[in-house]
Amino acid sequence: MEITHYLFKRLGSIEGFEKSNIFQLAQFETLEFTSRDLDESLAPIRRVSYLGLGGRDVTILICRKKAGITHLVTHDQVF
Repeated sequence: MEITHYLFKRLGSIEGFEKSNIFQLAQFETLEFTSRDLDESLAPIRRVSYLGLGGRDVTILICRKKAGITHLVTHDQVF
């Protein structure tokens, strides 16, 4: 969703939608974010929101931690 958000923001709704269809060509796993994770995500948002990190960013970080993912690829310099 972070990538599709970027496509829509940079390319507009029509071209962003067309480009985001590439994600339907591959199999990928989704990570679960539940209400139990919400408490864990609120503290980081409060600490870093002034830097430009928001709810989507912190949700990615929480899911990354839960899944044991050690590396992320991003275009977001703040992230």
